[in-house]
Amino acid sequence: MPVHALQSSFNGGAVSPRLFGRTDTAIYDGAVAELLNFAPTVEGPAIKRSGTIAAGAADPTASTIIPFEFNAEQAYALVFSDDGAGAGLVHFYSNSGAPLVDGGGSPVVVNVPYTAADAQALYWQQSADVLYLTHPGYPPAKISRVGAAAFTYAVLALSGGPFDDQNSDSSLTVYASAAAGVVTLTATSAIFRPGHVGALFQLQAKDFAAIPLWEPGMSVPSAGVLWRWEGKVYQNVGGGKTGSTPPTHTFGTYYDGTNTNDLNDKNLGTQWTYYCDQYGQLKITAVASDGLSATATVLRTIPPGAVGSYGPFGGLLGGSWRWNFGRFSADRGWPKAVCIWNDRLVLFTDFEVIGSVVGDYLNFSSFDDTGRLEADLAFRFRITGSNPINWIAPDLQLLLSTDKAEWTVGPVNSQAAPSSTNLMVTRQSHFGSEPVRPVQSGLKTIFVQRGGKKIREAGYDYIQNRYSAANLLIWCRHYGQPGIKRLGWQQESEEILWALRNDGVLLMHAYAPEQQVKGWGECRIAGFDGTTATVLDFCVIPASTGSPDSVWMLVDRAGVRSVEVLDPWWIDGTDISDARFLDGAIWYDGAPATHIGIGGTGFPTSWAGKIVQVLADGQYLNPVTVASDGSITLPAPAAKVCAGLFYPARITGLPPKLPQPHSGGAAEMVKKKLVNLLVRTVETAGLWAGQKLASRLEELFRRNATTRMDNPDPLFSGVSDKVMVTGATDREGAWVLESRAPLPAIVTMVRGSYQPEDKD
Repeated sequence: MPVHALQSSFNGGAVSPRLFGRTDTAIYDGAVAELLNFAPTVEGPAIKRSGTIAAGAADPTASTIIPFEFNAEQAYALVFSDDGAGAGLVHFYSNSGAPLVDGGGSPVVVNVPYTAADAQALYWQQSADVLYLTHPGYPPAKISRVGAAAFTYAVLALSGGPFDDQNSDSSLTVYASAAAGVVTLTATSAIFRPGHVGALFQLQAKDFAAIPLWEPGMSVPSAGVLWRWEGKVYQNVGGGKTGSTPPTHTFGTYYDGTNTNDLNDKNLGTQWTYYCDQYGQLKITAVASDGLSATATVLRTIPPGAVGSYGPFGGLLGGSWRWNFGRFSADRGWPKAVCIWNDRLVLFTDFEVIGSVVGDYLNFSSFDDTGRLEADLAFRFRITGSNPINWIAPDLQLLLSTDKAEWTVGPVNSQAAPSSTNLMVTRQSHFGSEPVRPVQSGLKTIFVQRGGKKIREAGYDYIQNRYSAANLLIWCRHYGQPGIKRLGWQQESEEILWALRNDGVLLMHAYAPEQQVKGWGECRIAGFDGTTATVLDFCVIPASTGSPDSVWMLVDRAGVRSVEVLDPWWIDGTDISDARFLDGAIWYDGAPATHIGIGGTGFPTSWAGKIVQVLADGQYLNPVTVASDGSITLPAPAAKVCAGLFYPARITGLPPKLPQPHSGGAAEMVKKKLVNLLVRTVETAGLWAGQKLASRLEELFRRNATTRMDNPDPLFSGVSDKVMVTGATDREGAWVLESRAPLPAIVTMVRGSYQPEDKD
């Protein structure tokens, strides 16, 4: 007596072989053994992924592709490669799916210092028309959009800091040869090194003991003298007697009184010009070979006491031991990561978090003109431990992860803004991570665990009062074994979390935490001659219409590299002539023609002689050969043509959960024969079905005899005819569905009928 096994959901995805016998788990009923080029969906069906459309040939050295998102409709993909001279180039692609060109029709290319190898370690943060870039081997920089087809690269001109900790050895003093302009810094020890060229340097007054304190009603001996008040130094302009109001300004010239005569006809008030405060700042431009001196440009006036000769007091007082180098330089190292949090640009080194002034991303001043710390000024603090920071993610609190743990950075006083005096670091979990940029979806932050084989989602747990991080690959550990090197989030039209493995294979996960969807599938991009291509890198940007999101890939096929865009997921109701289910494909939509891809619109010339598949006006034609100019020739004119490389798409079921018909016990490992299959689909064609490892599969939807030969096969929605399965009796009984045409396929339900043997 036949027994039936029904599967009505596939969003459990492909599970590890370790789970093939775990029929007691909740995931088993919605899981499969293999999901190749099919993706699980939030609603339950499995959908065949679309093909990739060629956006352009890439340089043979191209290594990295990152997003530049100006807004929801204007976005770009940036491809990094070598320039052949020890630096790098960035090629720009618009989200319309083509290389970006300027007004003269030339490709938009920007020179950058990063080699193709170094570009893989870039960290970035978008802010309107600026993309901030950090790399541990280069100064922080930005790529700016200065027009719809114009971009520039520049190193960030940081001001006011950040600075390292101040020198604490009073025997190590430094003085400047002048208070402004280009000066020479001289030290009592060899503190300057070649790597300090380009770095900031801060020189603070040892004290202001030699400068008179401003007092009211005092006679000023002459113009030009320096007096001080509350840490600021002022230069007298005109002499006379001081007024009753001490100078507090930080620029320009002001009276300290009413500038009127008293009863004795004595003038009250004199003018004071702001001269400096106790902090001088410079940028080092050259270093002497002995390390005892350096040439620098003054950015902020050097205070008296730190200058070899200063105004009316003259003389050398031995300089100041209160100095510190800039935190970033070739000698000290550069920030490795960047984000924007609480309206601050936040830079990260291995162990430090450094935030800018609120609302002023390039200003890292940590004190005001009087030397006081203020809540909205820059901050710098160090995390504890010996494990470097691998990534950061802005949230209500700042999330960061090291090799050993995950942490949050937030205010001690939640009622006040985060500042240098109102920050604390709290350990949240002990997983540790890889230096893979995380992605954020909804309320979750998704990252790669240390070792690279697990993907975790961090979210706040109100019961535990801390962030927890569940393993998203717990049911399919085999998918993560090659290691994960990139993550991406495609919110529209399917909610898909993408992960790129070190072997160049992409993983697809229907991500909806509130629905507890657990499934993953594999995306293998077609290579030449039936092989699998290597995806070197990918990113996600909005399409030119703003929706859906587009997945951009840098693909390598036997050394031939190209930039490709995953076509949008199939939308119900789309005409079959618009199907694009081939990889590395070219797309033609115009007047009926037989010669496709002429005038540089075809395949790269490196594809000459390659065999490609063709879907013309919805009909699957015989393969054609790419000509030397990248064009192809069809046997008959067509108005809509998709030509590219065929990729297999397959769903393989798990061993079914079956009752033993006579004993009533379980029949999972009992010998059984798969007799027939019924499959429910939505807008599907070109699908075949049968038993796993069978010598042949059966076509589910045969061409109707009434369909004209010059018309494409119609897409089928509903339940297929019963397919009689050819196959042997075995203990597995798994079925397989395979898409054998470049056409859509959405599978919603499978029913298998089995004949178990009475005797095992």
